[in-house]
Amino acid sequence: MRFILFLCAITLIGVGNATQASTVVVSGDSNFLIATDPANGNFNADNQTFLRNVLGAGTNVFIGNENLGGGVQANDYFNSLAGVTSTFSFGDTVITSSLLANVDLYVQLGATNDFLASERSAMSNFLSGGGTLFVIGDYNGAFSINNSYQNTLLSNLGSSIQIDGTIFDFAYQTTDNVASDPLTAGVSTLTYAGPGLVTGGTALFQGRDGASTQQTFIAYENDVTPPVPLPASALLLLGGLAGLGVMRRKRG
Repeated sequence: MRFILFLCAITLIGVGNATQASTVVVSGDSNFLIATDPANGNFNADNQTFLRNVLGAGTNVFIGNENLGGGVQANDYFNSLAGVTSTFSFGDTVITSSLLANVDLYVQLGATNDFLASERSAMSNFLSGGGTLFVIGDYNGAFSINNSYQNTLLSNLGSSIQIDGTIFDFAYQTTDNVASDPLTAGVSTLTYAGPGLVTGGTALFQGRDGASTQQTFIAYENDVTPPVPLPASALLLLGGLAGLGVMRRKRG
């Protein structure tokens, strides 16, 4: 009995050490990506700096753009950085572990369908390997269903952040309500437009909606560890332990 307990403990410890804590960033606005384009009338260099900070020391970016704007501009910006390669995919691209194998930052722009179990598994593996996931939604008026797909994904991946989607600050705005954080280093303002509210995590950028109430539209959390299912060997050991417990009670 003690030997089986020892084996089970070793198995479970192995499972616990199989993942690395990672980072998830969530935005309720995609327009801030458009403002990274110097040719755009709402260009803000600080928007570029923020994206650079999110990438960190990474060199490979994948942008999956399903139904929101800003993907092209973000892709162009990342590819303008020395030593950085960014890939842009428009449409309902199936996410696989091989697709994310060498990616450091995965940007998920919108969602037109619920994510497949295989896609959730691929993203879970991506986070477990230390990747950074940037989920970008928008306001609920036109994107409520899309936000719900992304919120389910976030929950499944172990994140507490959700896209509430309540719209505020219509039209393009520039906020100086910027949190002091490594992800905002060198950023004093951010330009955005008509975002949806984001709840949970650590707030990075907030607007005011013409009032004194601060509204968060970009937040993040570190140490996001996706739930890891027990391997079959651990489940068999646990089942055996349960059976032995029943036998011991019967003998008693």
